[in-house]
Amino acid sequence: MKKILYTLFILSCLQTGIFAQQFPNYSLFIYNKMAYNPAYTGVPDAPCFTALHRSQWIGLEGAPTTQILSANLPFLKRKLGIGVQLTNQSIGITRIFSTDLNYAYHILIGKGELSVGLQGSIRYYSENYNDKRLTATQGLGIDNSIPVGLQNKYLPNFGAGLYYSTDQYYIGVSAARLLQNNIDFGNNDDFVSSEKPHYFMMGGYSFSLNEQVKFQPQALLKYVNNVPFDIEMSMGLELLEKYLFAVNYRAGGEISAGAGDSVDLVFGIQLSDKLMFALAYDITLSKIRKYNNGSVEAALQYCTGKFSNKNIANPRFF
Repeated sequence: MKKILYTLFILSCLQTGIFAQQFPNYSLFIYNKMAYNPAYTGVPDAPCFTALHRSQWIGLEGAPTTQILSANLPFLKRKLGIGVQLTNQSIGITRIFSTDLNYAYHILIGKGELSVGLQGSIRYYSENYNDKRLTATQGLGIDNSIPVGLQNKYLPNFGAGLYYSTDQYYIGVSAARLLQNNIDFGNNDDFVSSEKPHYFMMGGYSFSLNEQVKFQPQALLKYVNNVPFDIEMSMGLELLEKYLFAVNYRAGGEISAGAGDSVDLVFGIQLSDKLMFALAYDITLSKIRKYNNGSVEAALQYCTGKFSNKNIANPRFF
């Protein structure tokens, strides 16, 4: 059954790739804002280094996995930010390795700070059509529209964003992958699939319930042309500026046909002044829930120096 599902999944990707969301999901988006918005670069008071791993749809062969290593570095008393993110993704026979370079300039406006960010990226995109999991009754080589062997290419792109934050709230808008690169590997000249611009909007607010507890609702909105609108919402409680308990909901474009994509349980802990760990478990709600055991995501973040909490209520959790 799993091999049948895998084959159907690959075929559906080949036929409908032009309409698919091409940006990975992150249940820990509240800790991973730079992946969506280059204007977040340099917003934390101290340099922060983050490692993240995500295994999606555990138990389903060929399901997506993602690893991230990133550095978010403020310079010139936080007037500038430089960021680097390395991302490794795999799904089925596809492997993508991305390098993103971010630059942001920060301006004090009113009680908060406005950041303007730019991103340049290059992706190594490959598909292995010799993968033993791919099968066909008459052989894959008969159809000239299907490539053979290992296919690869490099895809340059760019993005931009705005991010405004105060001591209580933040809001950001961004656009990624603005160049519509051809991602076909076929042996003919037909243009089937391309990278599509992705548009994001994020926001959050921190309410102090008392001296020890903060309520922190946050949201991430996603839009890609010809793809159902997606929204992720997070409702979190921060305790003693050390623990975070949150419940996320991801619509995933499935809300009109069912309950949505997933409900995610998130736990974060400040292990020390410099080290933070976060873990998320996704409970699948979509039609694929019968064939997987959910998704798991973990992040470890190390920030040098001390935070002044001048521009954001809690840079580790918010």
